[in-house]
Amino acid sequence: MELAEYLNADEEIRAEAPVYGDPHALFFSGKSGKIGCTDTRILFSGKRTMTAINLADISTVQYQEPTWSRAYLYSGLASLAYSLFNWNSASGIAILTLLIGSVLLLTGYWLRKSQLSIHTRTEVHEFISRGESLEQIARLSRSQSE
Repeated sequence: MELAEYLNADEEIRAEAPVYGDPHALFFSGKSGKIGCTDTRILFSGKRTMTAINLADISTVQYQEPTWSRAYLYSGLASLAYSLFNWNSASGIAILTLLIGSVLLLTGYWLRKSQLSIHTRTEVHEFISRGESLEQIARLSRSQSE
């Protein structure tokens, strides 16, 4: 389902972002889809669902900037610290932990996620995306609903 199929004649999508349902997935999976914001509503298009939220019905919009997974961050930093403090050892463990720590930190950076929560009187809609693509939708929905 495409967002453009559900637009009224006088509507246009002002911001769009890919969203997914599984925050731990390496690739987009689960309830993946797209979210878009027009002047009057927010549209979410999933694999088999379409949700429209009128901006007038929104009571609260919460946006969380992209955050790292603590598991990747702490294990990557611990691996790097271990390799730096044991660099003079004759075995290749220090080099291996340096590589593992670097891969963990890069993977954690790549898997950063931002979250958008939209509260109406009856429901709470949560959307997760990688990077900062939800920020523009949060900004537009706040400005249009005021």
